[in-house]
Amino acid sequence: MFLFRGMPFIDLAHLRKQDVIGNYIIYSRHKTGRQMTVRIPQEAAVAMMEMVQVELNQAVLEVQVAEVLVEHQAVAAELLELLILAVAAVDQVN
Repeated sequence: MFLFRGMPFIDLAHLRKQDVIGNYIIYSRHKTGRQMTVRIPQEAAVAMMEMVQVELNQAVLEVQVAEVLVEHQAVAAELLELLILAVAAVDQVN
């Protein structure tokens, strides 16, 4: 917050990705509605890039997990079909 000219926490908490434009944060104050423009200092830009990288890594991991789940669902569906065929075969024998 110090790096953003003492931005109140409530304003920081309500920031959206689209509020970051180039090297600036342009947002409306939560308390007054007044539009504020704050330059992003180099120190904060580095921290923000690290946070973006963490978000990207998390998104990639979520996609990978989703792909594995879809793959497991397909395998489960195939196993269920085989089980149904096996039960039907047993019923025919008896």
